[in-house]
Amino acid sequence: MSFCHSLWKYLGPALPMECPMCHAVDYFVLHSRTLALFAIIPLDCSYSLRCQHCEYEIHVDDEEDVAKAKGLAEQTRLLRQGAITEGDFARCLAENPLVCTRLVATVNATRNCPHCGAEVPGTFDRCWNCDAELGSGEGDVEEAPLEAGSDESTPSSFGGIQI
Repeated sequence: MSFCHSLWKYLGPALPMECPMCHAVDYFVLHSRTLALFAIIPLDCSYSLRCQHCEYEIHVDDEEDVAKAKGLAEQTRLLRQGAITEGDFARCLAENPLVCTRLVATVNATRNCPHCGAEVPGTFDRCWNCDAELGSGEGDVEEAPLEAGSDESTPSSFGGIQI
């Protein structure tokens, strides 16, 4: 008999983005996981965003990020109900950047080596091809941000994602 139990709670779709693992562009779903003694005494609670396709998980460790992710889940619910427009949702996303997703974007970003032109992952500080030092390379990093659709009256999709 186990004394500790993991209790998972689905909090809803929260963040539209491309999955770094399977490259599906869809909403990442917010979940909470509570570790409990005898399934009634909570010991610890953690939050994560998960890809709906491959279960890739981004841990949301920062308390401010947790509050923002919960707010984004609520805004997604309102968008699906037609209570807010895509423009309102896009503004909410822009005003509430999550630290955990910026880290994922850095890992998935690429840049070109100034010496040989090879495509190099954003986390590398040296070129894999010619071993040249890349420096910070902040201006060279290429990211593909997700943009809101232009039709604010129809909440059927956001940035090409069905809602």
